[in-house]
Amino acid sequence: MKMKGVTCSCRWQVEVFSLRSGVWRNSYGNLSNNLVNLERPHSQVTIDGSIYWFGVENTVGSDTEYCFLISFDLTSEEFGEIYLPNELAFRDKVELHLFNYCDSLAVIRQRILDDMIQVWRKGNGDSKSFIKLFTIKKPYRYMSSLPLGFRMTGELMMRKANNGEDSETLIDYDLFSHHINDLGIESKCSSLLVCSYKESLILLDQSDI
Repeated sequence: MKMKGVTCSCRWQVEVFSLRSGVWRNSYGNLSNNLVNLERPHSQVTIDGSIYWFGVENTVGSDTEYCFLISFDLTSEEFGEIYLPNELAFRDKVELHLFNYCDSLAVIRQRILDDMIQVWRKGNGDSKSFIKLFTIKKPYRYMSSLPLGFRMTGELMMRKANNGEDSETLIDYDLFSHHINDLGIESKCSSLLVCSYKESLILLDQSDI
């Protein structure tokens, strides 16, 4: 799927690619006209047939921006909006990270000033509310670590910068026991990334995917 702002228009143009037909379909979709930008579109999360991104809108009557979540249902091809608690919505966008946590939508806020990590999870069922699960103080020698995602067992994977070196190490952090495990994977130039996947069999001739 591709999305872009249309010149001289307050609407967004949406293009959806079908694996079955092998072509792009043009659609304006039902995105909010107030949407200013998609924040870090490459860091999307897919859960239960919907894709999620951070979006940015302006507060009505002011220039104040706030973050919220945009969803795209892969079956109905419709967009939705999920509004975040004020504690997340009006914070610096670079502090926020979107992840899949145990098959639930989760937002991590890494507070820059005191290096605390907050883990928020979307409510179960039809609820669009978020609840705060954890507030974590990172150990001193891991202050420069950056959250990358969650393992299936719930540990938070982070990229730890090695002091005095142009390198980084992949670690995981148990949110309950606070145990930190060095996974033995190193890289340079902030190139460590983590992606989730599920093994599945897709029959392209059975449905329009």
